[in-house]
Amino acid sequence: MIAKVSHSRCGFVLAAVALCACQTIAPVPKPTVSAASLKLFGSCASGDGAVTVQLYADGALLGSLESSWAQQSQDDWLLELIDPLGRTLLRVQGHGSHLGLTGPLAAKLAPLGVNDHGMITLNGHATGIQVHEVPCLLGFVYPEAWLPALVDREDEGAKERYRFALADRSVALEIAGPAAGRASCSEMSWREYFIVGRKLTWCMSGTTRRSASLTGLRGYKLTWVQIDE
Repeated sequence: MIAKVSHSRCGFVLAAVALCACQTIAPVPKPTVSAASLKLFGSCASGDGAVTVQLYADGALLGSLESSWAQQSQDDWLLELIDPLGRTLLRVQGHGSHLGLTGPLAAKLAPLGVNDHGMITLNGHATGIQVHEVPCLLGFVYPEAWLPALVDREDEGAKERYRFALADRSVALEIAGPAAGRASCSEMSWREYFIVGRKLTWCMSGTTRRSASLTGLRGYKLTWVQIDE
């Protein structure tokens, strides 16, 4: 009889402790992007501008051209590469999840396409960039559509690190503090053919004259600098 009472009391105490624990553990707050860093995000559905584009292969400069771009509607954008004489060498048209290339340079470029997930491909391999994100690249902002996918934030002094879990990629974004002009780099990771890991790094300067770069494009590197108007 004594053993039964002891076990009963023990069970009651454990149940009470468990109940108190459930009542005192507060839910973990969802991470948020700081107000200063939110300024680095924007819409990919509007904007226009002009940039100088440079293409490198294995570290060697292949060429440099001026370009103009514009978001023509919610799902349509146009990029034109222009030579020093003002002639259009390449027109790149984005429409929804489709990509079209015309002009003298089109046949000389490595084949560009779009996969079933809407991601731009180079030589048949995913690049890590969605077709609809190109205006954000050229406009020097990260897609605001990433924000609901934020899963983690870590602060180290003035530096901020964020992790986004997108449907087709994971993104690790690091933003420097004010002393470094809030320069930033985002590393996008995804799997190709379910087993091969791929990465693309998109960096943006924090200077007044904005510049950005993409590295990890199957041996190519792309940089672009804002043209002052």
